[in-house]
Amino acid sequence: MTAILKISYKTKTVLVVDLSSQKPVEIIKRIDEAQKEIAMMAPKSALIITDVSGIEIATETIDAVMEFAKKNTPYVKASAIVADNKMINLIAFNVGNSAGRKITSFATRAQAMDWLVAQP
Repeated sequence: MTAILKISYKTKTVLVVDLSSQKPVEIIKRIDEAQKEIAMMAPKSALIITDVSGIEIATETIDAVMEFAKKNTPYVKASAIVADNKMINLIAFNVGNSAGRKITSFATRAQAMDWLVAQP
């Protein structure tokens, strides 16, 4: 499966980093793939959804996601996370703070996409 999907939505391109239901080793692999693609984008242009629904939480996963968010910050216009539990929402909040930006959490990709494309 591809780590990142480019979806046209309401005349904008949204990048979906699909980490859903993955184990830590696979998450780290997908993050590396997504990072390379995001780094080719123009500064402050990316609308990104990171779907972490059903992931297995592990220290190495949290560390990898934290580093991923920090490296992506120069390219991100707005960022959302799709999460299915409160612990992941708390981790996302902390990841955003560490990266120096806000990561907004949603229950579904559709909600996240609607919010992202509405960002100025």
